[in-house]
Amino acid sequence: MRKHSPLTYADKVTTPTLMLHAAADRRCPLPMGKAYHAAIKARGVPTELVIYPDEGHGIKLPPHREDVYRRVLAWFAKHEK
Repeated sequence: MRKHSPLTYADKVTTPTLMLHAAADRRCPLPMGKAYHAAIKARGVPTELVIYPDEGHGIKLPPHREDVYRRVLAWFAKHEK
């Protein structure tokens, strides 16, 4: 299981990382996302964690979908080389 965990490889991350997480995600529970975010942030990797309430695995509510699109576009505009 450890072999397949992103947290195992967090020490190798250098790419700016935007994390969009659903609060009620049962496939990837929020504490796992928070741990990964903290691990790469501690290494100085530019990162942002956004948590969407009332969402499961996949962001589906229209206002949240709109927010996802806006954040992703802004993230790439900010971090593209």
